[in-house]
Amino acid sequence: MQKNETYSVTAEGYTSEGEAVVKIDSVVIFVPGMIIGEEAEIAITAMKKNYGYGRVVKVTKPSPHRVEPKCSVARLCGGCMLQYMDDEAQEFFKEDKLRNCFRKNAGMEIDNLPIIRSQSCLELSK
Repeated sequence: MQKNETYSVTAEGYTSEGEAVVKIDSVVIFVPGMIIGEEAEIAITAMKKNYGYGRVVKVTKPSPHRVEPKCSVARLCGGCMLQYMDDEAQEFFKEDKLRNCFRKNAGMEIDNLPIIRSQSCLELSK
């Protein structure tokens, strides 16, 4: 795989930072802005020895959990990195991140703890 080559992929999971995990010929590629189950055309932005990074060129099969971000600069800013996900998808990501943290760092399996919602930055600015 080379930089700028494009591939059709399906998101299989997330990193702890919210990037989608996709695989191309068993090579893991990290792609921001995708939701699990979505299909997209991506371009490779960088390759390391055993993994790489990509960017979404076009979402070809959007997730039912994809929404239009409430903030017009969300994609450029990155401060609210999950705004393209609906509340249900964001809660799944956050609960899964918490479960993985306990599993990896403490060797514990935990029950689902409900995510406590806070006001968004847009609601606070009103």
